[in-house]
Amino acid sequence: MATYKCPPQSRNFSDNLVGLQITDGGGGTGGTFEFSTPVIEKVNRTFETGNYSKLFNNDDLNLNPEFAASIYNNNFRLYPNFDEKDFTNFVSYGSLSKRLEVAITNILNFFPASIDIKNYTTTILSADTAINISYDGNEDITILTIPYEVIRNPFSIDYRTNATVYINNLGYRVSKYRNFTTKFNSYSLFLTDGSSYELIQFISTPNFSTDLTIYVKGNPFNGVSSTIENFIIRPNNTIVNEVFNLELDEIEEALLNRLTTPIYTYTFQIPSESDDGYIYDTIRSVTWPLDGIWNLDILSEGYLNYVSELEILGADYDNFRTNLISRFYTTNALKEFDTLDLKIDKTLKIYGRSFDETKKYIDGIQFANSVNYNIGNDIPSGLVTNLAQTLGWSIGVSPIANADYLDSIYGSTENAFPAYSTSQTKQDLNNQYFRNLILNSSYLYKSKGTRKAIDFLMNFIGAPEALIEFNENVYMADTKINIQKFDQLYSQISGGVYVTNFPALNPSNTYNFQTVNYSAYTVGSEKVITNTVLEDYPIDSEGYPVNPVFTNGSPNPTGRTSFYFQKGEGWYQSTPQHRSPEQIDYTTSVFTGQNVNVQTSLQPFTYGNKFLDRFRNFPYMEMGFNLKKVQDNKKSWTNDDEGLRKNTDNLFNAYYNISTDRLLLNVKNIELFLNPAQALAYDVWYVSNTKNYPIPFTGMSSPYPQTGGTDWTFINPKPQNKTFYEFYKTFWSNMINVRNRQFSSDGKTSGYPTLQSLFWKYLTMYQDTGLTNDNFGYQNMIEYVNGLGDFWIKLVEQFIPATTIWNTGTKFENSIFHRQKFIYRRQRGCQLVLQEIVGPVTTGTLQTNACDSFDVLINVPSIPNIQSGLAQERQAFAAQQGVPFSNTIVTVAKYGFRFQLTNPNTGQVFTFEYNDGPTYYQGQILPTETQWTNTINQALVYFATSGINNEAGVQIVYDSNTEKLQIVSVICGFQDVVISQISILYDIQIQVVLNSLQTG
Repeated sequence: MATYKCPPQSRNFSDNLVGLQITDGGGGTGGTFEFSTPVIEKVNRTFETGNYSKLFNNDDLNLNPEFAASIYNNNFRLYPNFDEKDFTNFVSYGSLSKRLEVAITNILNFFPASIDIKNYTTTILSADTAINISYDGNEDITILTIPYEVIRNPFSIDYRTNATVYINNLGYRVSKYRNFTTKFNSYSLFLTDGSSYELIQFISTPNFSTDLTIYVKGNPFNGVSSTIENFIIRPNNTIVNEVFNLELDEIEEALLNRLTTPIYTYTFQIPSESDDGYIYDTIRSVTWPLDGIWNLDILSEGYLNYVSELEILGADYDNFRTNLISRFYTTNALKEFDTLDLKIDKTLKIYGRSFDETKKYIDGIQFANSVNYNIGNDIPSGLVTNLAQTLGWSIGVSPIANADYLDSIYGSTENAFPAYSTSQTKQDLNNQYFRNLILNSSYLYKSKGTRKAIDFLMNFIGAPEALIEFNENVYMADTKINIQKFDQLYSQISGGVYVTNFPALNPSNTYNFQTVNYSAYTVGSEKVITNTVLEDYPIDSEGYPVNPVFTNGSPNPTGRTSFYFQKGEGWYQSTPQHRSPEQIDYTTSVFTGQNVNVQTSLQPFTYGNKFLDRFRNFPYMEMGFNLKKVQDNKKSWTNDDEGLRKNTDNLFNAYYNISTDRLLLNVKNIELFLNPAQALAYDVWYVSNTKNYPIPFTGMSSPYPQTGGTDWTFINPKPQNKTFYEFYKTFWSNMINVRNRQFSSDGKTSGYPTLQSLFWKYLTMYQDTGLTNDNFGYQNMIEYVNGLGDFWIKLVEQFIPATTIWNTGTKFENSIFHRQKFIYRRQRGCQLVLQEIVGPVTTGTLQTNACDSFDVLINVPSIPNIQSGLAQERQAFAAQQGVPFSNTIVTVAKYGFRFQLTNPNTGQVFTFEYNDGPTYYQGQILPTETQWTNTINQALVYFATSGINNEAGVQIVYDSNTEKLQIVSVICGFQDVVISQISILYDIQIQVVLNSLQTG
């Protein structure tokens, strides 16, 4: 028995356990605890996690529990994948002939049949298939009536009012989709060209001898009121796939093989016995014939022949390989006393069928880790992704976007395989994607970190070589640093102090220009304490670039911090795996008060440029290397490989000039894009290589530039002698000659006529020569890239080294044939523009029969009015000259005033102008507030003292202290006047400035 209690009762716990309980006068209990700095830190992150599929439940999908369970059982439980060409994988102990008999019956009852509408009857050879067709453009709905005489309904799809009652009284099970009355929304109208239109409503009929009226989404018949075009009404593709998946077993699906040509063909390996007793297999194919374009033939002699052939084939199997329980594993004595209706034999076959169902799972174990390109005798499809994950693949990457749950399982894709009679479901394609990855895992993992792995994956996703732009980069310095100048600058900071000089205002020294006072400038200085040493500079003793010293993450004795190779991360999006260091967000942080609130965010990606910036900008020096990014996919060169570096290996391309290898900086940046524009140039290169057109081996002939012409150029890029990379880098340079100032203006970006005409020859290649090409264009290439999606980025990421800095995605740019170019223009001078800016109207009225006076508060246009007016003039001038707004500038401006009085009785207007304001030049084209006030005062004084008083019949007096005009009638009762306008006049000169003439 325990004699001690925990805690011991003889004494208390330490008083210090929860503090000294200091509470006198309020306050906390912090006598024992030490409070840290009360800093509240919030980490702001914006990660892109991709798109999530929407949440689904049975209510959203309109699924009842039984249907949901059947979907789960058939798609998410594990079933062996056997070779369907060998029926013994499914039938061994039981009878194949009986299995085929049951299969045919089940197919007849559950096949997703159609209602065929054919334009003939027993009396009319060309009858209307639809009448009273009416299309509602607002609702996008077509109503049509189908005469009952043209309806062919061999599978008895019931569209009668009491269809449910009739189907329940059949006495055998049929597909629920045979009840058209309740399942009409699962049907669509299909025309002979394959286009489909969703059925949204119909009017049930009392019997099959009544015309059928249906409502479909869309306009299938282009607005006509009647048609003789044949069409069918059948379940949509999703329902068809559902029926094949849920209602048909493996034998029935094998007989209705939709991936063969002709469709519904099964190939048997028939066992036969030779004369000497040797058993051998012969190949025989049987095809279930069609009745029309969709329905199975169940009425003609062809169907009877098909059934008879299956019966014979089943009997041959039963005699040699199947029906083992009845034929081989039981004694014949059991059958000698069988009943006339063969009850014992039937019972044995039932046992055999049960054994076969168990046996297929036992046999499937041997294939649990086997994967084949074609499904058969390999891992269950439901385990393919699990095996891929076991091998290290990320299974969150898939080419199938599950926009809809049922569509992802049963929805079909466009058939891209000519040998297939129908398309595969999205789930089938997804499984095949992982099968292919698993089968190539050995090669890929051995090639991880190499270009071959990336090239393989890009081809694997279906990206043609023409679209792939995959390049590694190096940086090339323009020249070595002048070491004497470097030593001179370094000597100024080697003592630990760096002095910077900068211009500063000198208020004691002023001067006047154009009546404006200006302050002179002097030289200011600032001292900065530095710990920089010579090793911090990426330069060797001869002035060539070298890597700065890396201090392995901790400050060295001189106080320097770490500066590692290619510092500065980058990817196409921020994720928890791809992120940059944190930085304090000063705009949202609070550093005052009792509680400091520090918020941080991620620094922008620099793609390794923090490291490169050390080469571009030396610390505390106005000196550095000018770096140029160069594509170099080889990177392994001998000491003699200087000058033009060119490699002809198509995987490791390079084409650039280098004077010495010491000017190159190796980096770990790569670029991997799908580039639609590059594909255009690729096909021009390819067809020129294979068909000697549009660029023949002998070069371009007239009307292309020739020797002796304007630019004395002979165009011969010789694509037949170059890799695509070299061709792409060089061929255009032979087609742009500065001597030829031709340009083409299309109202957009313009371009070079020679390059554009070459691409036009490619587009019209078939019309001009009869030769074919791939007819690449921007539209079809962009559509192809969009069709690939962006899943490939996450796939390729798994095979790019973690330290690699790479940029990826889809690159949209002009092709090399459409290089942008500004239209060449002669240099323009200045243009004088006289314009008026109308300001707010200030009004006042004199009485007609009194010598009255009134004061007017001056309300003149302000500086923002001037600025807005100048911008409008620049915009109009830019549009007139056909240049961008940014290529115009106001170089000279002079401002004045217009003062306008109006007699409202006579309509007489008196206008007075003041044009003696100061002139402003580029650099300060707008007056300051003080200058503008002075100009206003000068103008108003001018108005008040000039000789305009007698002319207008008024006297104007200006009081600058109150900023008021006093207007007094000089001739009493003679005139009324109104100040109708005070506005600004300005003379300006606008000049076209070609800031950057882009020539290519």
